[in-house]
Amino acid sequence: MAESTDRHRRAQALGASIARDVVAEDARVIVADVQDQAGAAFARELGSSNQFVHLSLTYVAAGRLPFVGPKPASALSRPW
Repeated sequence: MAESTDRHRRAQALGASIARDVVAEDARVIVADVQDQAGAAFARELGSSNQFVHLSLTYVAAGRLPFVGPKPASALSRPW
């Protein structure tokens, strides 16, 4: 269990680092995480042009769309 938690933390750190780098280059990002509060807070930290969506890989494994919530397809396809 501890090894799995450590991998999750490293993956989060890598994703956060990439998101910060691309935002620094004037890109916009969609933060996707199963942890709603942490993900939303990170998206706000990155700036108002970025957004958060809930993501759980269990949806992918079940053959369902990975993004859940209000109108996720429009959030991903809207012009920035």
